Amino acid sequence: MRRRQKAASSVRTLFLFILFIFFHSQSLRGEMGTFYGIFHYQKKGLINIENLNISFIRIGICWGDIQPQKDKFLYNASVLKKIRGCIKKGIKIIPVIRTAKAYWILKYPDKGASSPPQDLEENYNEAYGYSKSYYEFVKKLVTLFKDDFPIVVIENEVLAKKFWKGTAEEYVRLFITAKKAIKDANPQIKVADSGLASFSWGLLMVDELRRKDEEEAFKFYKKYFRYAYFSHPHSFREWKEFMRKPRIKKHIKDACYLIGKLKEEADIFNFHYYEAPELFPVLINFIKKKTGRKPLMCNELGVRYPLGIPLREEKASFDLVKKCVIAKASRLKAIIIFPYYNNNHNIVGLGDKNSPNEVFYTFKTIMRLMNYPFDIYRNLSTQKLERHLFVFSNFSLEIIWSREGNVGFRRDRDSRFFDYQGRKIEEEEVVIKEEPIFVVKGRR
Repeated sequence: MRRRQKAASSVRTLFLFILFIFFHSQSLRGEMGTFYGIFHYQKKGLINIENLNISFIRIGICWGDIQPQKDKFLYNASVLKKIRGCIKKGIKIIPVIRTAKAYWILKYPDKGASSPPQDLEENYNEAYGYSKSYYEFVKKLVTLFKDDFPIVVIENEVLAKKFWKGTAEEYVRLFITAKKAIKDANPQIKVADSGLASFSWGLLMVDELRRKDEEEAFKFYKKYFRYAYFSHPHSFREWKEFMRKPRIKKHIKDACYLIGKLKEEADIFNFHYYEAPELFPVLINFIKKKTGRKPLMCNELGVRYPLGIPLREEKASFDLVKKCVIAKASRLKAIIIFPYYNNNHNIVGLGDKNSPNEVFYTFKTIMRLMNYPFDIYRNLSTQKLERHLFVFSNFSLEIIWSREGNVGFRRDRDSRFFDYQGRKIEEEEVVIKEEPIFVVKGRR
C-alpha cells in the first residue's frame, strides 16, 4: 500500500513539475527588444505593446531631467513614469544613463551632449570612484529600479561629438564610477559601455586589414560602407588619403584605447550595427577577438538603405530578419532594434509618426516567433542555403534564405511555413530566394 501511495505521489510530483516547466516556459522571453519610441503607436491605438512579446525597452535617462539642481531629485520625472509604465506591462528596462542636461555640474554644458562632471577627479576614491556627485545620482537612480534593470548602459557612442564632449579617458573614469554606484545598489546588475558605432567598427576592421593587404582592405571598405550616409572615397587613391586623415587616425586610436580599457571594466561589451547582414558575423567575431570573448550586446541594431532604392522596406525587412538570426545565434545578451526613420543616415525604421510600415510587421513576426530562450541552436547552412535551427521548449524554428539563386525546398508534414510578414504559406514546396522563410514545428 505504501509503495502504491509513494508511486502515485511520485507521478503527481512529476506531472506538476512538467506542468510548471511547460507553463513557465510560455512566459519566458528571450533577449530582444526595441526603444521606448515604439510606445508612440501604442498611444495612437495602432498597436498593443503587451502583444508584441518584447523583452526589453531601451530608455535614455538624462541626469538633468531627474536632477535639474544639486538638491532637487525629481522622483516623478517624466522618464521615471515611462519606466514604471513599462515595468507594469512586464517589460524589463535597459536604461542608457547620460550626464546630459545636468548643467549645474557639467564641465562642458551643451544642449544635447553629455560631458564629464566638474568634480571628476584624477585619482580613484574607494567611497565614490572618481566623481561624488555622479556616484550619488547613479546609485539613487538605480536603487529605485534595482530589480528591473538587468543591464545598465553608460552613455551613448562616446566617440561621437554630438553625444559626448569629453575625452575617451574621461569617459573611462566616468564608467568606472557608474559601475561602482550600480554594483553598490545591486551587484547582480550587468554594466555595459556606450557602444561603438557601426562607423567605428568599420574603420577598425579596415585598418587592421590595411596593414596586411591594402587592396583587400579597400574592397572590404566599399562593401561595408556601400550605403554609408557620409561622403566617402570611391577610388583607391582617395581611400588611402581618407585613412591618413588626422581625424580618422585619432578616431581609430581612441576606439582602440576604449576597447583596451573597457574589456577589463565592462560586464558586457556593447556595439551598434546597421550595415550588410553578410558582414555581421565577421564583425561579431572581430569584436570577440578584440575583447577577449567578453559577453556582447547590440544596443542598436538597424538597417541602412538610401532613399530611392527599389523595394526599400522589403529589402530592409529581409535584412532585419537575417541580422536578428545572426545576433541570436551568436548568443548576444541583448538585441535592441532601432525603430526610427533617419533618412539623413539612410536608416529604415519601423514606420513614420502616423503608422507602422512593412518593417514593423517583420519586427512583430520576429518577436512572435524568435524571442524565446533556446535550448539548442544548429547552423545547417549549405553552399546555396542559409539554414538556422533554434529548438525552444515546445517548438522548433528554422529560418532559411538563399545565398545564391533559387532553391526548391519541401516542408515536412508536421511543419508550417511563414513568410517574413508572418503570413502562412500554404504550398508544400517553396522556392527559397533572398526572402527569409520561417519553418515552424510544434505548438507555436
